[in-house]
Amino acid sequence: MNNLLGKWKLLENKSFDDFLKFTKIPWYQRKVAAYSSINLSITQEGCSYVKSVKSTFYNTLEKIVFDDNYITSGSTRKKYSYVDGSVLVDVIGSIVNWRERIYYEYPNLIVEYIWEEDGKERMACQVFKP
Repeated sequence: MNNLLGKWKLLENKSFDDFLKFTKIPWYQRKVAAYSSINLSITQEGCSYVKSVKSTFYNTLEKIVFDDNYITSGSTRKKYSYVDGSVLVDVIGSIVNWRERIYYEYPNLIVEYIWEEDGKERMACQVFKP
């Protein structure tokens, strides 16, 4: 988990607009997202972790606890696990559900978004640099 800790800046989006479209984000917000810088940080606080995302279109502060229970934030529920060097997140949203995988691939942090649409598994990702 230590290699995920730190401050990260968005380097590249891959099919991220497709993911935002799937989550029912309006087109004008998706356009803002496409041109927004995103700063992500992951810090340790005792036995848990905190993920912070700051951008023009989206800001969040998430507590990451690996205890196999869902954490509710607004209308979204997330369950975190740590497997083979990756943080796996099961997300139950108010409209749609998806999975996330956060991992380190030298020298970058990768956040993958995986969802099912029209009976097919789809994926998008964001690449962050230190």
